[in-house]
Amino acid sequence: DMKKACIMMKNAKHVALFGVGDAYLAGLAFQASMTRTGTNYIVTPVYGEQGHLAKTLHPDDCALLLSYSGSTQSTIDNAKSLKKRKIPTICITANASSELAKICDISLFLPAKEDKGHRIAAFFSRASMEYYLNVMYSYLYVLDYDKHIKEIDNKLNIDRRGASCALAFGLEMPYIVVPLGFGLIFQGIVAKNLTE
Repeated sequence: DMKKACIMMKNAKHVALFGVGDAYLAGLAFQASMTRTGTNYIVTPVYGEQGHLAKTLHPDDCALLLSYSGSTQSTIDNAKSLKKRKIPTICITANASSELAKICDISLFLPAKEDKGHRIAAFFSRASMEYYLNVMYSYLYVLDYDKHIKEIDNKLNIDRRGASCALAFGLEMPYIVVPLGFGLIFQGIVAKNLTE
């Protein structure tokens, strides 16, 4: 399902992030990573405005809903609103039987190691959410790998073929010219093959 989710996000015109608390903070870090690749993911910085964000999306957009428990009411309400408007939805949660998981088109599941009512801090849920989003970021990066490499080449003004030839020549030249160590072995192999 990770592959389907990433392809859905890659093909969407806009991707909006929804969540509350630590899940939302993980989503903001994910959004920052995506922005650095030149992809704009939409978030609302104002608490309580996610409902309005949900109403601005269109069927060629996509929504990523984050809730470790899967029971955060505002996130469920946004999922219902998005579903009514036929916006493709992806959720990341640890609760496979949650209402959120049932509403969303694609559900990705985290390990369920924290009980919402018995935790001191959201350490595990936040760490697992961030890890999952980092894996998602990596997959999305690979889907557009050639585009990203071309952008890096353009920024650095490097021709990869030329850099590869220079690197290969730089590594092989000592073996070809200097008859010591590996160079002696290399020259011996070349001489033997030329005489055969």
